[in-house]
Amino acid sequence: MNPTKKIISILILVFLCVVSLVIYNAFYSFDRKFTVLYSDKYNLCFLISNDYTWEVFEDSFKYHGQKNHGQVTIKDSGFSNDSVKTKVNGFVFGYSKEKNYRIYEYQVFEQTPHIILVDRFEYAQKAPMNIVPYRGECKKFKENFKDQREIFASKPPVYTH
Repeated sequence: MNPTKKIISILILVFLCVVSLVIYNAFYSFDRKFTVLYSDKYNLCFLISNDYTWEVFEDSFKYHGQKNHGQVTIKDSGFSNDSVKTKVNGFVFGYSKEKNYRIYEYQVFEQTPHIILVDRFEYAQKAPMNIVPYRGECKKFKENFKDQREIFASKPPVYTH
């Protein structure tokens, strides 16, 4: 075999090995785990991956993903006046922005529109994004993911003006 062909063959083989290793690492080598943060009281849940760290308090929880972080609370004063409303995951949803903060608001119950789930999220870089609540999927999540933690279990919502 010609020495030039040998060198080209070796370079092609090395290139294919590197590409295969990159593809494997991108799709198969990480272990992604999920935790279900749920509230039976408010009939909602969050599916949060191990890309985030989180901390549950009596009346809220905080989550962090790299430079981004959010705090989720319940308030009893309705949507903010400046929020834009739409529907997301079975919730009436409102969105507003303050400098680096994104304020995500979700109406907890249709019959009591003043009880609002609020996620105050600091958007310092593009990823990871804020987490979103689910309704109607919580039973499936709880069946499929054994790591679970109850949120908003004991304290009533904070009244704010």
